[in-house]
Amino acid sequence: MRIIGIVAATATAALIATSASAETRWDFASPYAALGFHVKNAEIFAAEINRVTGGEVNITVHGGASLYALPEIKRATRTQQIAIGELVMSTMENEDPIFGVDAIPFLANDFNSARILWEVSRDAVAERLAAQGLTLLYGVSWPGQGFFTKDPVESAADFAGKKLRTLNPSTALMAEALGAVPVRIESADLPQAMETGVVDAFSTSASTGADSSAWDYIDYFYDINAYIPKNVTFINTDMLNALSREHREAVIAAGAAAEARGWLMMEYDLAVKQATLCAQVECPDPLPAQLVADLQELGAGIADAWIANAGPDGQAIIDRFNARMALEN
Repeated sequence: MRIIGIVAATATAALIATSASAETRWDFASPYAALGFHVKNAEIFAAEINRVTGGEVNITVHGGASLYALPEIKRATRTQQIAIGELVMSTMENEDPIFGVDAIPFLANDFNSARILWEVSRDAVAERLAAQGLTLLYGVSWPGQGFFTKDPVESAADFAGKKLRTLNPSTALMAEALGAVPVRIESADLPQAMETGVVDAFSTSASTGADSSAWDYIDYFYDINAYIPKNVTFINTDMLNALSREHREAVIAAGAAAEARGWLMMEYDLAVKQATLCAQVECPDPLPAQLVADLQELGAGIADAWIANAGPDGQAIIDRFNARMALEN
């Protein structure tokens, strides 16, 4: 009887060990506000995978740069310190110009054109991530980028000499074309940068402005939709491939759902946040005509520079985009 008991106990222990080892625990790092729509979307994505896999794939989402800061997230994902990360695609433009296609000013400045631009560039983005050992899961737009200033502006000339916060090479070119001084600052550091004079003005979305209580340090918001950037969410390919086929398919399907859902969440979030923002600061409507004309002219020059830098692949994306937009009009 004692031998039977030992055998039974051993079998039970083996079963428990097998069950424990079957569970996959992953971390997902986001640099964005824990209460923002991107992180909420990521949490729904993680919950869906947990549900579909019966708890065998368990993902913990870490928002607010609580696990890794934005510049560290991609490296951490590539080196398997985490499984999944998200960041603004154009912050990778220094690696490859293709990552900056959605930061070209006035190329796509409404949500329909932004979605078309993503559709015609998605494969090229996925290929470049794949070459780095990453699998693209989904891409979700931010709201359009406007200008936040302490003082009113009527034309591009009003930015001359100002320290303007930028995120990527294209927005740095835009700052320089405006005669401003580009300063690289992450969203989380904007309040202090404005209060201490590190920057005089910045370009970001109404959502980010509301989330950071921008009215504490600026007085004007110009909703110019200069460009409409996206977050891309990616997973370490080896970690994904280590899953069973069924679980891999569940992750990919949840990514597709997160992309569709995230764009809708963005539009709702923008409507709420922009109303909040414009109740606190001046939001000129209509926009100053000279400012719009100046920015459109500057944008055309930056687009030409981007195409020259991106080469044939970049030109092909622009050609596909223009062809799709022609069908829309």
